[in-house]
Amino acid sequence: MPASRPPVVKVLLQGLSTIIPPIVLAEVFVIGLFPTLWHMIRHPRSIPFPNRWRDSFHHAAQPLLLAMSDSVFRDQKRQLIAQAKGRVLEVGAGTGCTLKYYDKDNVEMVYGVEPDLPALNRLEEEIAKRDLIGKYKILPFGIDDTDKMTEAEITPGSIDTVVCVFSHHLANTS
Repeated sequence: MPASRPPVVKVLLQGLSTIIPPIVLAEVFVIGLFPTLWHMIRHPRSIPFPNRWRDSFHHAAQPLLLAMSDSVFRDQKRQLIAQAKGRVLEVGAGTGCTLKYYDKDNVEMVYGVEPDLPALNRLEEEIAKRDLIGKYKILPFGIDDTDKMTEAEITPGSIDTVVCVFSHHLANTS
């Protein structure tokens, strides 16, 4: 008798297939696959390392995934992020998908923590596009780097609102 999946895994897989239609998964696969293969052809020393495959695929497919996530959760994001006020800590700022939801009159300063350095160029462009220069400071390191957080004047009690919409880096242990 083959081993069956634990009930929790079954429920998660059923829920995932309901939320993400198979056609979307196929689209993400195709969009991420070809740039990843091209990267591996150009950098053959990366081939034996699964984390390089993952990172390359992630960077190719992430814009599509974030755009789809933004369209699905637009109303919830608008409602929640518009409530941010004062000094805001945004964990996992990414490429700036959430910037359009901030009420500029309510925020004194947004500190965007983003350790994924390749994402920062697009984040900077989005900050300029949303007219948040002077109200948004990029912190190019992880939230777990307490020394750098302290240097950026992010200390216990110094933040009024914390925003974390989606941050895969919190669970990334590699």
